[in-house]
Amino acid sequence: MDYTNAMMVWDAVSVRITDVRHGAIAGGQSELTGENGLFIFVLGKDVRVTIEDVPYAPRGDALFHVGRGRRVRLDTTGKAEYHCVAYHAEAPQAVGREMARLLWEEAPFDATIAVRPVDITAVLRSCEALESAWKEAPPLGHLHAKAAFYALLAEFYAALSQSERSVAVDAVAWTQQYLRLHLSEDISILMLAKVLGISRSSLHEQFSRRMGISPQQYLTNLRLEAAHRALRESENSIQEIIAACGLRDKNHFYSLYRQRFGMTPGEYRKQFPVRKKETNIPGASKPARGGVLIENFGRIHHYAKTPQRIVCLDYAAAEICAALGAGARIVGVAEAETCLSDCAQEYRKVIAAATFLPGASADHRVPSYAAVRACGADLVVGTAYAFHDSTGVADAAAFERDGMHIYAMRATYKLNGTFEDTYEDIFALGKILDCETRAAALVESMRVREAALNGMRAAMKEPPRVFVFDSQIVQRAFTCGQSLENGMIQAAGGRNIFADRTRMFVPVAWEDVARADPEVIIVHRFNSNEDGEQKMALLYRRPELAQVAAIRNGQIHVISVKSVFPALDNVDAALQMAAWFQECPKN
Repeated sequence: MDYTNAMMVWDAVSVRITDVRHGAIAGGQSELTGENGLFIFVLGKDVRVTIEDVPYAPRGDALFHVGRGRRVRLDTTGKAEYHCVAYHAEAPQAVGREMARLLWEEAPFDATIAVRPVDITAVLRSCEALESAWKEAPPLGHLHAKAAFYALLAEFYAALSQSERSVAVDAVAWTQQYLRLHLSEDISILMLAKVLGISRSSLHEQFSRRMGISPQQYLTNLRLEAAHRALRESENSIQEIIAACGLRDKNHFYSLYRQRFGMTPGEYRKQFPVRKKETNIPGASKPARGGVLIENFGRIHHYAKTPQRIVCLDYAAAEICAALGAGARIVGVAEAETCLSDCAQEYRKVIAAATFLPGASADHRVPSYAAVRACGADLVVGTAYAFHDSTGVADAAAFERDGMHIYAMRATYKLNGTFEDTYEDIFALGKILDCETRAAALVESMRVREAALNGMRAAMKEPPRVFVFDSQIVQRAFTCGQSLENGMIQAAGGRNIFADRTRMFVPVAWEDVARADPEVIIVHRFNSNEDGEQKMALLYRRPELAQVAAIRNGQIHVISVKSVFPALDNVDAALQMAAWFQECPKN
């Protein structure tokens, strides 16, 4: 695999060593944890390494990178040794928007990966040098420690580049955990096997041998137990419970339940006449007592009262809130990478009335956390990038600690976003802000325009090849992979030439762009028209692109970056794309 992008991120950040440890284990266990990332070098044949309940059994010396804040337990029946270094990585304020997105996409500091080193001696030498430098007086000791850290990092990536040296997750334990956490979803055992990188039959065999039942039967048992508990403890209808527990067929559920518990669900429920409304059934999304319950960005938010002070971390979020009728409640707005003129004329006045929150620097156009907190907000809305300390204002947890709810636009934290994700954002914000009628009207108007888009797509003969040019980073083109914009291009009848990249945004070589021969190029405009013009000029200057169809035929078009992130004008932007695609010679 190519880890160039991850290494570019490491090269851009500042690393500070926060702790160095060296220990031995004899027939027992040791636990490690911390707020920062960890590198752990484990020496021993019979060591079991468990990271947040997911076990690895490397069966030999292994080097682990453990994401921030995760618990690590080392167990052995014999003797083992470990070296551990904790570090904090921080991006400079002037990191630039492209590197900021790369930080989010690659997230190397949050990844948990295990490898078998290529050169055990070199890794051990780096660990020992770290231990020695940690005991030296600063600042020289700190410099020596950093030098040893980067030597260790180089050995880690040398091993990571060889797929046969990766240490796999314990497939059975991982499957158990996944099934427990996602039992309400439509789960395919084949899909789990693909994630683990093994065949379906291999996963079935490993799981059945260790657990005594198949993974599918294990999942069914989990669902039945969840339904059994819900029947006893909640007042949700049986049909609601069936749906929330992932058991789609009512008749099949009744049959399974009777086989397992010897009675029907109704007969069991009669034994418990006093029940409460359950909000914790897996998959359930219901109003909380005295407020609203919303799941977003991996968190459950209980809004006991309607937010009255909103901070929007970009103009797209501000426009949605204004369109919902909550414009007067917006107390702060950040520009991010867009400008007020990107918003519809009817909403500009109310958005402009809010306090403008300037970017922390020329390259980092999101405000400081202190500036947001000073607004006294009870709701902060933006992209997922904004709720990460490396790429935005601060981690989501920081807002929550200070009593601020956050709402991150769905298509910015999940791959392969579609219009439906934007619609869900509008519905959710309408519910949070008590503007549900207006939310429904906004979505309906977008759906009408989407129907027109479907007609334009159907009329096209063949999807044109499309390249999205966001910016240039270290002489590489920064483009979209499986982002919302990819879904918009597909909806408009085009084909993103980098749709196979499993990142929202990714740097690619100019030679790769040329080989794909795009017929249409879409250029992202940030902040001003001048930005788009400069990028078009750059494209015409790149010698690699001289012969691509889009350059030869003049099919280069500029679009506001606001329109390709979750926004009210997503469908309008796709309609514009469809018009451009129709201009292609093949159509």
